[in-house]
Amino acid sequence: MDSSTPEASAIRSRFTESTSRDSADTQSTVKAIYRVLVAISLMLGANLVYFGRDLVMPLILGFLLALTLSPVVRLLARFRIPSPIAASMIVVSAGAVILLGTYSLSGSLSEMMDSAPEIRDRIELRLQDLQKPIESVEQASDELGSLVESMNNEEDSTVVVEQPSIITSAASTLATSATTFAIALFMALFVLSTGTLFHEKLIALMPVLSEKKKALRIVYDVESQVSRYLLTITVINACLGLVVGLLMYALNMSNPVMWGVVAMCLNFLPFIGAIIGAVTVGLVAMTSMDSIGAALLIPAAYYGSSVIEGSLITPYIIGHRLSLNIVAVFLSVTIWSWLWGMPGALMAVPILIVVKVICDHVQGWAAFGHFLEGRSTWESERVDQTTSK
Repeated sequence: MDSSTPEASAIRSRFTESTSRDSADTQSTVKAIYRVLVAISLMLGANLVYFGRDLVMPLILGFLLALTLSPVVRLLARFRIPSPIAASMIVVSAGAVILLGTYSLSGSLSEMMDSAPEIRDRIELRLQDLQKPIESVEQASDELGSLVESMNNEEDSTVVVEQPSIITSAASTLATSATTFAIALFMALFVLSTGTLFHEKLIALMPVLSEKKKALRIVYDVESQVSRYLLTITVINACLGLVVGLLMYALNMSNPVMWGVVAMCLNFLPFIGAIIGAVTVGLVAMTSMDSIGAALLIPAAYYGSSVIEGSLITPYIIGHRLSLNIVAVFLSVTIWSWLWGMPGALMAVPILIVVKVICDHVQGWAAFGHFLEGRSTWESERVDQTTSK
């Protein structure tokens, strides 16, 4: 058959259309398979981090510590200090500072735990007026329960499960936290001691030069963003702890140094740290202050300082270089708190920063990275000026 005839042209056209449809169907099938594999990977990863949290959590914490301290190790390397020695100096110093701080506050914390029953009795004494309606409701509930029991002829046996005491729970939590922190320190020590070995191995895995450069940019950007964020937040929280300690001292609150350290540590927990600290200091203040007004002034000063720091100071200092969507931060804190508890809430923002940096460098994840990005301070000012006009 002549190729120039209309029949041959029609055959070629139908063949081209069939090939195009097959190619489109193949691409859609590949995309569907890719989405299914991503969903399966996410579910498997969630199960791994949840059920393997005793192992995975300290390793990730150590990796974040290594990212934070890696610029310091590189700075010491300029003074011809080898990476293993610099890493050992930094990690041992950090561990010694934390142990020394814990030991110095152990007396005040143990004294507060020993006086917990007395504190409870004093709080109940202060809240007697509020307890009267509650007691009447409890009395009515007891009478209703007695009436139900009298109507039931069968005798039911009640099994009482003895709960562990507060001291036992605190000791178990302290031992678990100490083990987790020790593993994290050793992980950070080993990662920092290797120097640039991790970067070299990562570059060796990339087959193309452009991919090697992109991987190296991602690693350095992650180190820069995480270390800058954690070091800046640590300085800000230390200043907040100093302010809270001075306020507690001015308001005649007992153990002002301890409350300053508590404020510094709890402020690493987004959203919930300030609330936990204010409620705790408020309960203790109700047992030591002479009046309810003076007792309420102490948690108000604590929480007010945290609100000023969280809404004004921290966004102004960090917002110019790193801006995260507040909804994304809240979701990250919620998810990681559900998976790992308080340590998960502590690591939620650094993990989110790592994800954000990776999304910014990977073209296929740019949309998700744009969702994680918040509005910077200068953009907010520009929007406000435009709205006012």
